[in-house]
Amino acid sequence: MERSPHSRAAIPVWQYAHQGAIPGVFQPVLIDGREYVDGGLVSPVPVQVARDLGADLVIAVDIAKRPEEKAVIVSTTEVFDQALDIMVRHLAKREVGSADFVVEPDTRSLISVDFTTRGDAIEEGIEAAGRAMARVLEGLAAKGREKRQRATEQRVPGDAAKGSVE
Repeated sequence: MERSPHSRAAIPVWQYAHQGAIPGVFQPVLIDGREYVDGGLVSPVPVQVARDLGADLVIAVDIAKRPEEKAVIVSTTEVFDQALDIMVRHLAKREVGSADFVVEPDTRSLISVDFTTRGDAIEEGIEAAGRAMARVLEGLAAKGREKRQRATEQRVPGDAAKGSVE
């Protein structure tokens, strides 16, 4: 599966977001004669995609559910949900380690394929972002100090050489 050439295109993502485009659940979206599925199938936390697009700093939001340790899974929907959670969690673990910051909303009570809970998911995301804010701001300040320090270290040797004309 290849990454979309539309990652930088001016496509109004909101037009496609409602589709989901998960094979077997939602139809793929047709764009310029090619079919596309949800990018979360191959990269649920696209840290590398953000870096490839030029991001200096990545704040990843990992909504991958931790599979439940339920004794008995009784419905086909629960089986599909559990399988999807395992797949997404496995893929997400690969990329979150390279993010500068990771926000992890508590999605345990949400069902991945139940879109009626999206309001609850959004609310939990807002709460998780609030909980992470101090850590993110502290990290941003530290990165700024590091960047200024590197810039200063690069200037100092050149400045000293200019002043030592004899």
